[in-house]
Amino acid sequence: MKKAICGFILAICAALFALSACAGTFRFLSVRLNGEDGTITAVAINEFDLSRGSVAVKLTIYRSDERTTAAEMQAIDSTYTAALAAGERLELTTDAGEGGWFCAVAEYTAEDATNYIECDPVHYDARGNRV
Repeated sequence: MKKAICGFILAICAALFALSACAGTFRFLSVRLNGEDGTITAVAINEFDLSRGSVAVKLTIYRSDERTTAAEMQAIDSTYTAALAAGERLELTTDAGEGGWFCAVAEYTAEDATNYIECDPVHYDARGNRV
């Protein structure tokens, strides 16, 4: 049974790899927030990448007094890396200030198209605790 499952997973990976080679890139990036000790940290992770390279990523933290989308929030800090390889992470920490609603957005380009990954807004207090 274990051999059959491993064989199935291997076949899926091989198919994804073949699609990646034929149709461009296949990658999975994630973005999340964490608060503690009066700070808010955004993390972008290149979870899985079959593109045989790395990707340039800009990570931005947004803040608002009310729950809304990143497009309506104020950008308060950002960082950039030109090469985020599979399994690597990009972190950005900022002061929680008086607290509020925070959101993080990772921006990257693949196949000549700019892509955005936005986490849901999260409410943090001034100590960085989730409210």
